[in-house]
Amino acid sequence: MARAQGTAYEGVKLYRQGAPNAKPVKIQCSLNLDANIQALIFISKGQDLRSLSFRSITSMSFTRKHNLLTIQYKDATGSGQFVQCELDNGNSRDHLLATIESKTGVALTRS
Repeated sequence: MARAQGTAYEGVKLYRQGAPNAKPVKIQCSLNLDANIQALIFISKGQDLRSLSFRSITSMSFTRKHNLLTIQYKDATGSGQFVQCELDNGNSRDHLLATIESKTGVALTRS
């Protein structure tokens, strides 16, 4: 999949739930904002881990204390889902959050 018009942010850790009631695993990845397909794509070692269309995102929140971004969205069946990731504490974090807000049109709640 070509990502020529995308913007990539490194230093992201995607939380993935294995077994029910198990502690989530953090996977080091990049978060790409792909303008071609209008989606957020989490990529690790060349593999797409999760892709969310901008239109599917219903709400977003960011907790500064843990650098935790939570994105709520509707899946293909219309069911509510969420994804969480930990962002790097670098200068690009605020730019990433502002860009996600701008691309999705969804206001980000910060605490």
